Amino acid sequence: MTLAKVSAGQPMRMTAETFNAFVDAASAYQASRTSRQAEGGATLPTAGIVPVRNDSGEDQDRFAVLGLGDPLILPSENPQAFQERVAFRAVAPDEDLHANRFCILQEPIAAGAVGRAMVAGVTPVGLNVSAEDEELAKVVTDETGTLTTGTEGGARILWMEPGTGPRWGIVQFPAGGAGGGSPNLVLEVAASNHGWMLGDVLRWSGSAWVLADAGVVGATDTLGVVGKIPDDNTALLVLWGICCLEGLTDHTDYWLDPGIPGGLTPVKPSENARLVLHHAKTRLCVVRAGGAGSGGGGAERFADLTDVDVTSTPPTDQQAALWDATAERWKPKDVVVADPVPAHQVLAGPTSGADAKPDFRDLAVGDLAEQAGTSVVANSTGGSARPTAFAADTDGTALLRLNGVLRWAQIPTAALEDHAVTSDKLADGSVSEPKLQRDAVSTLTIRDGAVTDAKIASVAWGKVTGKPSTYPPSYHEHPLDGDLSGWTNAAQIKPGVVGTLELEDGSVVTIKIADGAVTDQKIGSLNWTKLFNKPLKYPPEDHVHNLYGDIIGTTDASWIADNAVVTQTIADGAVTNVKLQKDFLRIGTTDWHLGETVTGIMTNPMTGVGDLITGGTAGAPTRIPANQGGTLQILTSKNSITSLVQHTMDLMEDVTIATPADGQVLTFEASSSQWKNKAPANAGHGQHPAMVGKITSKSSGNTYSITLYPEYPSLAVAWIISCTQLQGDTTKTIPANTWTIACGVLKAGQAGTAAAHYDFFIQVPVWM
Repeated sequence: MTLAKVSAGQPMRMTAETFNAFVDAASAYQASRTSRQAEGGATLPTAGIVPVRNDSGEDQDRFAVLGLGDPLILPSENPQAFQERVAFRAVAPDEDLHANRFCILQEPIAAGAVGRAMVAGVTPVGLNVSAEDEELAKVVTDETGTLTTGTEGGARILWMEPGTGPRWGIVQFPAGGAGGGSPNLVLEVAASNHGWMLGDVLRWSGSAWVLADAGVVGATDTLGVVGKIPDDNTALLVLWGICCLEGLTDHTDYWLDPGIPGGLTPVKPSENARLVLHHAKTRLCVVRAGGAGSGGGGAERFADLTDVDVTSTPPTDQQAALWDATAERWKPKDVVVADPVPAHQVLAGPTSGADAKPDFRDLAVGDLAEQAGTSVVANSTGGSARPTAFAADTDGTALLRLNGVLRWAQIPTAALEDHAVTSDKLADGSVSEPKLQRDAVSTLTIRDGAVTDAKIASVAWGKVTGKPSTYPPSYHEHPLDGDLSGWTNAAQIKPGVVGTLELEDGSVVTIKIADGAVTDQKIGSLNWTKLFNKPLKYPPEDHVHNLYGDIIGTTDASWIADNAVVTQTIADGAVTNVKLQKDFLRIGTTDWHLGETVTGIMTNPMTGVGDLITGGTAGAPTRIPANQGGTLQILTSKNSITSLVQHTMDLMEDVTIATPADGQVLTFEASSSQWKNKAPANAGHGQHPAMVGKITSKSSGNTYSITLYPEYPSLAVAWIISCTQLQGDTTKTIPANTWTIACGVLKAGQAGTAAAHYDFFIQVPVWM
């Protein structure tokens, strides 16, 4: 490969080999960062940057200079790993061994740790400057902090701070020649009084360099950026690589301005966008304007380390670069780091503010969702399952394992230990006589002395021992209650207690009241239904009532109101001839009596299912008999036809075919009253398109979905897809896949191709 400059006005032609060399050089630059103050963080692998292990024996800062030792993985140890990943041992530099085999760290690396280091590219580095005009720098034995400037060395100085002694600089290494080449493709152009300015975008027109006009720039045109103007007649164009421009926004892509020839814009044009350069920071720009065809000049955007914004958001420990779509930049963001995840822990948080980073920790009670009151979180099934809220919805129950599952239930007797129920646990009077059966409660179950007098509700007389021989032992009186008051020796009936007694059979007796004891004076009120031998009429005198509704008058003189007898009132068949004032229907001059047929008024009456009545000469009706083997059903699309209209097609007598040509259609000629073949009235189809299709389904009522074959005239036209049955028995369904013939007539004043421009009718031969 030979690299040669281009003379002024000479067309530039570049071989693929040469172009790829510049791509490799530019890729090496992309690994660098321009800020010497920001601390580095891990990024994606980039050309020119490889992992190294710090074997120097000391912790090293970012931009430290170390010599390259052997690879970390040798081919003799693991051939596949050696081929897939390149990594070196980084050692203290030796000016003889490492004159052209050194690296510059891109992040701090502790002793024995692995980090990123640049082995080829452009990067900041500390310089020990001997003279300000020196252009090269070299490694110094055991010196890791700086390179030393001089007339020889493996690094080319692109820029350095003024003065001598310790200074910061930007170097490119390897310095040049076969070892690495230049990252810039710069073209010196001679043009008399060109008037160009720094940052102008130029296009090679085929004969000269001119301001690039986005309206005429092609996809393969070569573009260049004016990077330096030595004089009014000369300019240095950067076709690929690095240049410095004023007034640009940091971390921003710039495109060829569609409105200003030669201008740059940070807003991506909506059409024919050509990416020109990327401004990284502090005037430093990366130019990629070259040919768009194979060199990437037409890329959508840059995607290298210049996209990483660590200035506005400095990275911290354990952050990663995440894509910010709004800013179109990679920015440091907190990430959750846990490899492996601690066992039985969950990702939770934040614990100190809404934007704090979550962390892994043990699951706590506070992490559980709110549950209903009186519930526990448990697995109530008999097998493995996620725990759920298990509500205690009944008072007096306990959580027990019964039959292999958890249940809220009352404690069964089997769950109580012997002698566990003491006297204190029994409510007073809760031990009734049935509870004292020997076969229910044994003496082993009840503790001696546990059943006291207060615990006994009732005991049968026969179970009481040591009873007195007489009861009571002496004469005594008792107070009375219930219906009686007083004492046993002076009883009285209480007021209001003498009433009736309802027996089991529902009858009521007055056993407490003597017969005839309730006189008229004793009765305050009496229900009418309890009286018997009542008078037959009430009031006993004769009387009448007025009538309303269908019957009017009075109860002793009533009649049917006018118009009260309606259809529902008359029984079927009740109206005979004798009931009619006139028992005939007069049509013309003929009287047709009830019960007689009226078909005689037609010369050809309907006699079968499917017959049609149509108009005839002078208005006389005519019968068209049904053809039940293949009745022609008439259907219409929903475009305009809503009722049957006359479509005359007298067989083929009125059709004249004269030298037909491909694509012609039949068109009706009013002057001759004939159909003749003519060219279509519109492109694509004529005034009377005819198409063949099929019924696909009955969608609703008497509406059908249809598919026309072929789809006509194109997918872009909303053609008819449904039709409505207008003639025949609409209660029957036309079978699916029945063939149809769709005919259209162009509407008056229409010349388009849309379905709405036509009136359609569709003929469908089907079985009735």
